[in-house]
Amino acid sequence: MKCFRNCLSSATDADRVNEAHPAFPAIVRQLAADEARILARLAKGPHSHVWTRKFDADRALFVGPKSIEIDDLPKDDLRFSGNVPLYMDHLTQLGLAGTVQEESSANHG
Repeated sequence: MKCFRNCLSSATDADRVNEAHPAFPAIVRQLAADEARILARLAKGPHSHVWTRKFDADRALFVGPKSIEIDDLPKDDLRFSGNVPLYMDHLTQLGLAGTVQEESSANHG
């Protein structure tokens, strides 16, 4: 959280505004408190959050609900820990968290 405070302070201080991206305050306003906590954890190192969906080969689309396969992100202080998949989607859309799409080994004959 200290990182967020420092960046927000830089973004609002006329003498230090060049130290923060101009979009930073607008992005911070879009974050839920739990998302900020997740970002603080991710800043300390990566965590696995792996989900899968069924693939419809006829339509060449992934369909159905996500199935969480691996989730080692600590959730002890998240207020709504069941929202982690939603939070991760939002953080990815904002460009604040990355995801890696890997091809399933089931696709390799």
